[in-house]
Amino acid sequence: MEPKDILRRHHVFLKDHLDVTGVLDRLYQEGVFTDSEVEECRAGDVKSKQCNILLDTLRRKDAHGYRTFCAILDDIQPNIKTRLDEDDGAGTALYVNKNKIERKYKALIDRKDTRIAQLEKELEERSSDITHMCAEHKKEMDASTSRMKLSTDVAMKEKEQTIAYLQQRIQSAESGKLKAEKALEESVALKEELQSQIQLLEKEFADCKEKYDAITQSTIPERCVNAEEHANYLRRINLLEERVEENERAITFQTEMLSQQDREIRLLERQLEQKTTELQSTENISALKDKKLKDLPYLEQRCGDLEDKLSGERSRHKEKMTPLNESIDLFRKRCEQLEQALEQTVVCVGSHRNGVDSFLIVCPRLKMCIQRVNTRWCSVENGELSNMPSDSLQEESGQLRFRKFWGTSCSEPLHPAPCQVHHEPTYWEVEADIAGIDDESLKSQNKEPILETGVVEEAVLDTRAFMSAGELSWCVVLCLCSKHDCICKQIWQHGQHIKCVTISKAETVMRFGVVLDAVRSKLTFLDILKNDILRVFDLEHTSPLWLTFGVSTKIPFSVKLKLISGTDLEMNARKKGLILKAVSQ
Repeated sequence: MEPKDILRRHHVFLKDHLDVTGVLDRLYQEGVFTDSEVEECRAGDVKSKQCNILLDTLRRKDAHGYRTFCAILDDIQPNIKTRLDEDDGAGTALYVNKNKIERKYKALIDRKDTRIAQLEKELEERSSDITHMCAEHKKEMDASTSRMKLSTDVAMKEKEQTIAYLQQRIQSAESGKLKAEKALEESVALKEELQSQIQLLEKEFADCKEKYDAITQSTIPERCVNAEEHANYLRRINLLEERVEENERAITFQTEMLSQQDREIRLLERQLEQKTTELQSTENISALKDKKLKDLPYLEQRCGDLEDKLSGERSRHKEKMTPLNESIDLFRKRCEQLEQALEQTVVCVGSHRNGVDSFLIVCPRLKMCIQRVNTRWCSVENGELSNMPSDSLQEESGQLRFRKFWGTSCSEPLHPAPCQVHHEPTYWEVEADIAGIDDESLKSQNKEPILETGVVEEAVLDTRAFMSAGELSWCVVLCLCSKHDCICKQIWQHGQHIKCVTISKAETVMRFGVVLDAVRSKLTFLDILKNDILRVFDLEHTSPLWLTFGVSTKIPFSVKLKLISGTDLEMNARKKGLILKAVSQ
């Protein structure tokens, strides 16, 4: 629906709700209403009359005036703006407040980013705590294990030393016991022998005494013995008594020795019992060590459980993060779509009628298609087409790749920008950079183009090495001119040479501007550095138009082509004047 029809359909609603004073001042400030039109609106004595004059004047304005009016309403009376947009079914007069949408989505993304940062920080803190706990636990367990191992080793060493000492003492005790038992047996045998001798002596003494008594009591003279025999007999008795006393002393000494040995044996037995008790204590330490070693798998299992818990926490955080990331990706995708929709750069290159109407051009974002470049003859790197073939065999197998054309095209066909109301002209630039040109290079150069850029119909894409030599094409070509015997800028249409402009040897960088006016079916080539209009064409085409770029590999110097579009374009007064001159023809 046209803007004037929308205003007429909502005339009564606008009269009842429109803030005439605020809207009128903004329209005057934006240059939509002139001084006389503002005075005419304010001349009305009542608000309804002022609103009638404002709406009548606005209906006579073009779409730019209506867009400005919508922009003002979006700032001060958005409810009226929403009401007007409901009837704009085709979307031709719809105004989008880019700043509001960007602020809306930016706030959402900032909140999501903040939340993500908080969750990541919490996850890092929990992970750090669990890792620290595991490290401390492992460190404590290692220290405890080391101490236990050290104490166990010391105890085992002491146990071995004690066992060796006790074994030595036991062996000594057993040896002493054997000696004592042997000595005791010898003493017992000696005692028995002495007792038998004593008994014999006692018996012999008794016999001698009986004989003595019989001799002393006898009065028979023949029974008398002389004094010498009697003295011998007394000496023998004394000798026997002495031997008896000596044997008794030996028996007493042997008995004392046996008692002492028994005491030593009992002392050794007590020491053995003490060492046995100590040994049992050592065995208790070993049992404690065994218990600790048995507890070691539990501690390791505990550490593993903590690590599993950490992994579970990370998994749960990851599960929570997944829908959040999907939501964020959705918001970012919407923002990217919005940015792509609003990516077109609209430039005012001039105005007339006291500044009321403006000449606008749209600078869309265009890109060279990497999938179509003929890698056998050229390549695209960092957004530049060069006459250096690609070494990648994988790139050569692309289905969209050109087979005949020595170059590439734009990634999409040329269409008017979707946000334009009246489809203002579109504009882009192509920069050519050639290096290494000398007299020898010019002599060896054949007549084929060094480079070319232009617009062709879809039907003739990839039909020949250079698009300028075929039908349905409009191109700027750089080649060695046989007429001027130097490199020239040439204009070609449908395979025919139309115009030739010579260049100097020092001119190695050239920039061409292209204006496509879809409404007027005009195509204009501009020489930006020379500030010159090269050619204006009347377009007659039946299939979509494509922007193409071609370079030659049969030359001894390098060639590069770069596409400049969208926000990368730099607009100055001189360039705007040249574009205005082009769109005014």
